Amino acid sequence: MASPPALTPSSRPASAEQALRELVLLPEARYEEMLAIPAQFAMDALSGHSASLSRWERDRGLLRTLVNVGDLSPAETRFPPEEVYEAATDTAIARVLVGQPMLYRRSDPALDEHGRGLLDFSVKDSALSLPVWVDERLWGELWVSRDDEALDLEALAAGESVVAEVAGMVAIAERLQHMARMAFEDPLTGVGNRRALDDALRELLADGGPGVTVVMCDIDNLKDLNDEHGHVMGDRAIVATADALATTANAVPDTVTVRLGGDEFAVLLVGEQRARAIAIVEAAARLLSASDLPVEVSCGIAVVPSGISGRDAVAAADAAQYAAKTRGALLVVASDLPDIAPERRRNRRRNSDRPPTALSTAQAVCEVVTTLADQLSDAPDTPGGRLRWLGERLLTPLDLQEWSLSRVDLVGDRMLSTDSLGLRQTPLSSVPAHDRQVDKRFRLDDFPLSQAAVECDQWFRVAVDDPEADPHERAVLHEMGMHHVVALGCRDGVTGWLLELYGRDSGADLRAVGSVLALGAAGLLFRPFVPVA
Repeated sequence: MASPPALTPSSRPASAEQALRELVLLPEARYEEMLAIPAQFAMDALSGHSASLSRWERDRGLLRTLVNVGDLSPAETRFPPEEVYEAATDTAIARVLVGQPMLYRRSDPALDEHGRGLLDFSVKDSALSLPVWVDERLWGELWVSRDDEALDLEALAAGESVVAEVAGMVAIAERLQHMARMAFEDPLTGVGNRRALDDALRELLADGGPGVTVVMCDIDNLKDLNDEHGHVMGDRAIVATADALATTANAVPDTVTVRLGGDEFAVLLVGEQRARAIAIVEAAARLLSASDLPVEVSCGIAVVPSGISGRDAVAAADAAQYAAKTRGALLVVASDLPDIAPERRRNRRRNSDRPPTALSTAQAVCEVVTTLADQLSDAPDTPGGRLRWLGERLLTPLDLQEWSLSRVDLVGDRMLSTDSLGLRQTPLSSVPAHDRQVDKRFRLDDFPLSQAAVECDQWFRVAVDDPEADPHERAVLHEMGMHHVVALGCRDGVTGWLLELYGRDSGADLRAVGSVLALGAAGLLFRPFVPVA
C-alpha cells in the first residue's frame, strides 16, 4: 500500500491547543473522540497507515486501547469496547511500562512471539511502540504501524518528538474530561447534578420535543441519621439512594438520574412513561429496604408535555413528592400539567427570537480550557485567589467590563465586603486588567441570589431590564450603569466568596457566560457549580 497522503496545513493540527480547539467545537465530544485527534496527528506525522492510543490501568495491570485510527484490521475497531493487554504475560507490553520505545519489523530475526502477535493482530509489517508520559507519569502507549517495513530506526528517533506533542494533547484532553465531569456530575454520588438536569429538561421540553416524565425523590430520615450516627452515615445514605435510583433507572433507555443537592434526587424519562417511572421508584425502594441502611424515600411523579418550562416541570413533581412525604406514602403521581398561559408562551418566543451572540458556549469553553491548560500552575492556592485569577482572565474573551470579588464571614456579621474590582483593558490603553481598592459593604441576607450562590456553590445571572429579576440586584446594576451581572459563589469553611462579572451588551448570551464561569471555577476549585434555582 502506498504511503498515506500528507495532511494539508488547514487540516493537520499544528499543536495540542489547536487540535483541542477544533475538537471542543464539536457537539458532545466524548473522551475517546478527543484522543482520536492526537492519534491521527501521530499517524500522519510518522507516515503510518494506522495508529492507536492505549492507557495504562495500574490497578488492574492492563494496557487498554481507547482509540484506533487509519487502516484497521478486521479485528480492530475505532473505539474498541474491550481491547486490553496484560503486562504480566506480555513482554512487549512490559517494555512499554518501563518507558522503552520499541521498533517492530516482521523481518527482524530478534522479533519475539509477543511482538509478532501484535503485528499479526493489526495485520502490519512494521510498528513503533512509544511510551506516553503525562505529568511525569506513564499514561500509556502510542502505537503507529505500516503495511510495509518502512518504519525504521530513523522513524523511531523521530517518534520521540512526535510523542511529546501527543502527550501535550492527551494532557489537555484529560483536563477537559475532568472539567466536563465536574461541571455535570455530583462529586459525592457520581450521578448528574443540577446542570445536567437543566440541560436535559431544556432539550426534552423544547417546542416539538417529546416531553418528559419527572421523578422527584427525597430521603425521609436524613436529618435523623446525621443527628444520631453522624454525617458519615448520612453520606452513605445519600450514596445508597443515588445507587438505587441510578441502577433501576438505567434499565430504561435514555434516562437521566441527578442529585439536586442535600437529600433531593430526580430522574428524567423521555416522553410519557408514567408506568416505568412508578416501576423505577418501587424497585429502588426495594433495593434500599434490602440494604443495611435504614433509608426510606418519598417520591413524586409528573408527566410534562413540551412547551412547559423546566422550572414548572420540576415544581409539579416536587409538589407530588411533598404530598407523598406529608402522607407517609412512597410516591404520589401528579395529574398532567395544564398548558402554560399564552402570555408566558409569548415571552418565551420573544426571547428565543433574540439574535445569538457572537460568543458560543463551545468557543467560550475552549477559551477556558486553553487558559487553564496553559496557565493553571500560575493560579493561587486559595479559593478567593483562584476566583480572582479566573475573573482577570474572563473579561476580554467574554466581552465584559468589570469583575468584582467579595468575601463574607458566614458566622459573623454576614456583611458582603467588595474589596477589589477588575477593569477591562481598553483598546487605547496598554494597561492590563487591574484591580483597585474600594469600600463597598452589603448585607448578604438582603440579596437572596448572592446568599444562595455563596452558601451552596451556585451561580446566577441578572439583567437590568428583566422585570422578574431580584430588584436589589437590578438596583445595583442601574447604579453602576451595567446591563447584566453573572456571579458565582463558593464557601471555604466559615468564609464565603462571590465573583461577579459585569457587562453592558444587552445582546449578550448570559447562559453562555454563566456556563464558562461555572466550568472555569469547577476546574480550579474541583467542585461543581449549578445555577441558583
